Amino acid sequence: MLKELNGKTYEVSDITAIKECCCNVDITLDPADDGPEAYRTQQVRFNINSDECWSGHEIEINRLAVSYEAQNNLYIEDEAAFCTMVEAAGYNTSNYPTLNAKQFLEELLGYDDYGLLTEDDYDGSGDNHAEKKQDALKEYIEDNNLTPYMDDERGFGNEWTMYLAPADWDISDILPDLYAISIDKAVEYSGIDYEYNCTSIREITWIDNEMEVATNDR
Repeated sequence: MLKELNGKTYEVSDITAIKECCCNVDITLDPADDGPEAYRTQQVRFNINSDECWSGHEIEINRLAVSYEAQNNLYIEDEAAFCTMVEAAGYNTSNYPTLNAKQFLEELLGYDDYGLLTEDDYDGSGDNHAEKKQDALKEYIEDNNLTPYMDDERGFGNEWTMYLAPADWDISDILPDLYAISIDKAVEYSGIDYEYNCTSIREITWIDNEMEVATNDR
């Protein structure tokens, strides 16, 4: 990709998404419960502990300086070469790194409102953070012998609520509109990867004995 700024021509030879996630993820239930008289539910919460978790873009400009932008912070591997290019384009780097350097990248590369590169050669595939949350959800469901259910009462194909219930409970009389889905589908459609909008994940933790189903012994 070639672009001219203030009479200078710049070549961006490579743009690569870079991500690192050192998070530990586990799942607990929100203490507050909710529901009608026939059953009660609790919100599933993801607890994330991390010293380092970020995503950004590695950018090679004029084959001289490699920089990346992570969480709106600018880091430069070859600061002197980068500052030379920024100043050649008419930007002041006296308070580097500041908005001036970011403006240089933004005008050279093109950014959307979220700070993600919009060039065709941007590779945004893969996200370890989302994968860890998905793995934690799958492990939680399997370890607690739960069955996932889908509730798409709003009628939108990409917006739904997930319910989890012990596998040996028959909830068809209490929640007849729910339908069971596989664990893999529940994880894939959980919304953690932002492709689908799962608005809430709730676990059914109590049901009325008079409905002739088991009570929660966990």
